[in-house]
Amino acid sequence: MTELKKWQLALLYTGGILMVVSLIARLFYPSDIWSYLFLLGTLLYGCIQMLQRYNGKNVVIRRLRRIQIFSDLALILSGLSVVLPLLNIYYGHRNEWLIFFSIGAVLQLYTSFRLSTELEKEK
Repeated sequence: MTELKKWQLALLYTGGILMVVSLIARLFYPSDIWSYLFLLGTLLYGCIQMLQRYNGKNVVIRRLRRIQIFSDLALILSGLSVVLPLLNIYYGHRNEWLIFFSIGAVLQLYTSFRLSTELEKEK
């Protein structure tokens, strides 16, 4: 896997922290600003993580990388589905973001553990 630069790592961590903080803050302090910060966090985290590349031949790592990209897209969709009802673009039940976020979070957790062990095996 290609290593991220320091500024990319800073943006990745900032996006992850923004996601968590804005979700917790939405529970206790309902405001629209937390929804927009959640969208910003998902965009930062997902887009920066998609910048990583794997140029090797290991099929398992390539499959895990595709799963990771799918989970990034699910996280970005969760951010969009939080903000769209606020912009009066979509009138749903306003809880659809939980489905996308749960899928993205579970797949991120799975791939983070599996990728680290597979990369260690490859070395």
